[in-house]
Amino acid sequence: MSINDPETESQASASPPPESPAESSPEPPVLPPESPESPESFPGSAEHVSENTSGESSDEAPDAPQHEQPDDVETTLGPLGAETIIAPSSPAPSLDNSPDLRDPATVISFFEWAAKANMETPGRTGCVVDLPDHGQLLMSGDLHDNTPNLRKLLLLADLAAADHHLVLHEVIHSGRRVSGMDLSIRILAQVARLKLQYPDRIHVMAGNHEWAQLMGSGILKGGTDVVEAFSRGVAYLYGEQAEAVTEAMNRFIRTMLLAVRCANGILCTHSLPSPRRIDGFDDTILERMPTRVDFKRDGPVYELVWGRNHDEFVAEEIGEAWEADMFIMGHQPAGIGYDIEGYNMLILASDHDHAMALPIDLSRKYDIDTLIHALVPLASVDEETV
Repeated sequence: MSINDPETESQASASPPPESPAESSPEPPVLPPESPESPESFPGSAEHVSENTSGESSDEAPDAPQHEQPDDVETTLGPLGAETIIAPSSPAPSLDNSPDLRDPATVISFFEWAAKANMETPGRTGCVVDLPDHGQLLMSGDLHDNTPNLRKLLLLADLAAADHHLVLHEVIHSGRRVSGMDLSIRILAQVARLKLQYPDRIHVMAGNHEWAQLMGSGILKGGTDVVEAFSRGVAYLYGEQAEAVTEAMNRFIRTMLLAVRCANGILCTHSLPSPRRIDGFDDTILERMPTRVDFKRDGPVYELVWGRNHDEFVAEEIGEAWEADMFIMGHQPAGIGYDIEGYNMLILASDHDHAMALPIDLSRKYDIDTLIHALVPLASVDEETV
């Protein structure tokens, strides 16, 4: 299957897309450069946090002027019961090779049915999927709407093999804008479609950007609120159906995993709680479905996807609770595609020219050195090398 990168503003961090290994799909239309009329309202940003993208990361999102998060998160999250989550209201989507991502009905169907597939993933308990002790897992880092790198991850993962798995996370919020809008809902819809195509092999984890979009909690990057820019993009693409598309997308995000656990002791997660938050962290969050309170700021979902600057104590505490001795994460800056924390925590980035991915043999044990040795630069991946 091929993933198409819409022609929008230039993306300095993305390499030219390789040709699809199989079928090709028509390029989505070029969006007009002129600014659209601003809708009267967008899903609100209740608060703002500044994301640190410098290499000097703090142990949580740096403080910034912000407003109190509303207590009524039920309005934002909607019902969280498992039966409600897995009952799509739309017809099952066609998985043809050229989906029209401008069509709200298509996108709604992808999100609703992918939410159901998320909940029905083999090996899932609560918010974690346990993988078997054989086969291969390809772990990615933050993706941030880098469609060429998503294509390379798919080539490298070789999901035609029944025992191969791919973990994707931090899919949304691009570094590029079209007339001030973020259009990364389209890559999220593509990921939802991939989940339907490979329901037992693709595992989508929530990152802090998915959390922020779900909660309407603004993230400032380069002076831009990316949550608001995303909401403007949804309003522009889907017009009167934007609210219905957002509701279906939120259902997909609510059912995303928080971790993927391997039988060889590796735990894949977007991040871990910061050191000063670990003592009060509710480590039962992995084995159950989150409540509305869990999603709120300072709840365990927030703490898990936003934590930074982890130390050995964090790794030991979480490792004991979650039966892991090696951790592979994203979230923090990794200018050369990876970084190391402590002796057993590896950080990956898959959203720029130096992006890395990590193939993991699920039948063998690793230490930090053997993990680093296994890293694959995505710049080296093309049809001839896979």
